[in-house]
Amino acid sequence: MKMAQKAVQLDSSSAEAQAAVGYAFGMMRQYDKAIEAAERALKLNPNSSQALYTLSWCLTMSWKGEEALPLLRQAIRLNPLSSANYRLLCIAYRQTKRYEEGITAIKKGLKLAPTMRSRIFI
Repeated sequence: MKMAQKAVQLDSSSAEAQAAVGYAFGMMRQYDKAIEAAERALKLNPNSSQALYTLSWCLTMSWKGEEALPLLRQAIRLNPLSSANYRLLCIAYRQTKRYEEGITAIKKGLKLAPTMRSRIFI
């Protein structure tokens, strides 16, 4: 958290720095603060795949998978080679009981990163 906050102090207009703060809050399970920081990041750069992933991750961890889905699709359009995006997409689909789509998402992620270990059970 300290490094992410320092990055924001150095450049408060950096979407990546704001997203890092959001991710740090998310790791501490302070999802409301994490979502606020990720939303700030997206305001600074709506096309930041990192900010989109961070916000999607925070929403998904808050059991708001339906809200995360369009953000994840946008993150994948911007960064189609990120296996993490597909893994999170699978989790969001699982939350919304869209199991077949979840399976498709995790298969795409595994093609990108065959050694990716996932604790996702559909």
